[in-house]
Amino acid sequence: MNPATATITASGTAPDTPTALYADRRRLYALAYRMLGSAGDAEDIVQEAFLRWHAQPRADVREPRAFLTTVVTRLCLDHIKSARVRLETYPGVWLPEPAVSGAADGGSADEARAEAAGTPPAASHVTPEAELERLESVSLAFLAVLQTLSPIERAVYLLTEIFDYSHAEAGDLLGRTPAACRQALHRARTALAAGVRGEPPSASHHALLASFLMATRSGDLEGLTRMLADDVESRADGGGYVSAATKPVFGLRAVSRLYAGLAAQIPQSVQARIVDLHGWPTALLYQDEVLLAALQIQAAHDRIQRIDNVMNPEKLLRLARSLGLKTSLPG
Repeated sequence: MNPATATITASGTAPDTPTALYADRRRLYALAYRMLGSAGDAEDIVQEAFLRWHAQPRADVREPRAFLTTVVTRLCLDHIKSARVRLETYPGVWLPEPAVSGAADGGSADEARAEAAGTPPAASHVTPEAELERLESVSLAFLAVLQTLSPIERAVYLLTEIFDYSHAEAGDLLGRTPAACRQALHRARTALAAGVRGEPPSASHHALLASFLMATRSGDLEGLTRMLADDVESRADGGGYVSAATKPVFGLRAVSRLYAGLAAQIPQSVQARIVDLHGWPTALLYQDEVLLAALQIQAAHDRIQRIDNVMNPEKLLRLARSLGLKTSLPG
């Protein structure tokens, strides 16, 4: 099967109407964002894919949706190869870039602010919202573990598990046999099962995150100890701009002391609010309209299993702009 002329598994609508174009841009962005863990790079790749589609004679592309998926996937694989050295020399712990889905995938700033405020934007007749929300729901922890997979494992997992490709369809797109795709999928599932901990977010997840913020702000070591799992792990990405642990911190004693000790370092003027990013409760810390950090937790049985804290101002820039905030970057 030629991926550029494959049968469309959804509605079959070619993306040459505003409705289909918007739906496909969101879907393709969701794929690229998971592949790369970078909202900016995902935006660039989706834009490049559409430029390539527009440059093709219409008669040569019978199924634009399949063509665009193929181009985005292959551009992502090329980008991963070129970025390998940069990631290997990254200062400290690398975490994905947090992003508001509405702002990053071509939606409006109003949609982005509505998502961050926890209220849905006005009803859209563009595409079934439940399906798009499923594609866009993703945590920083999931994205971080995805980046530890090989590029092919990552692509196979996303195409088959998230975007409902068959092994044969994924193999045609990637130049692999169905058997090789099944093996890659097995390795990816094993790695994700071991690396992504906790339960899907719920009301109790939101409350636990709020309690964690309060205990950290007050330096409540006992309170932190009660809400952290024995094998909790914490990762912080300062990107060389902000002071942060250069390696993951493991264990109840070390992580509780780490966050209790932050109380003396956090100015009283720093504010926090919990918003929804890609379906996950996320704590935003900001001061004088400057976004300082985006923090998520993974939790199970009302205990925090993992903490991901993005403080790198370069990775906060798009999120800050979509919310009307700034970062600590000059200018």
